[in-house]
Amino acid sequence: MRYDLPEGETMLPRFSGKDSLIREAQPGELDIFGQDVPDYEPSHELYLGGEGMICTADGYCDFLRMLLNNGELNGYRMLNPETIADLTSPHTNWITHMATMDITYG
Repeated sequence: MRYDLPEGETMLPRFSGKDSLIREAQPGELDIFGQDVPDYEPSHELYLGGEGMICTADGYCDFLRMLLNNGELNGYRMLNPETIADLTSPHTNWITHMATMDITYG
């Protein structure tokens, strides 16, 4: 993956959890379009800090703003309100069970 950065600007180093160590990634390790594209075999470990979302901090903030604004960002609808409701609804029995016990967080 390549970025068009202004002259003199550099990106922070990328880190990998491969080999059970947190270390700077080697060329190709995090290239999701190259020869090292991760597969989805259950026996393989895949370390993606954002669960598959790769973006800049600014892009992630825009993503969060879009979620908080019910699927809209800067006047553009990105997700339907029904999708936001689905994303923010409990989907496990544990959470549903805890909610019925009047246990809340926050």
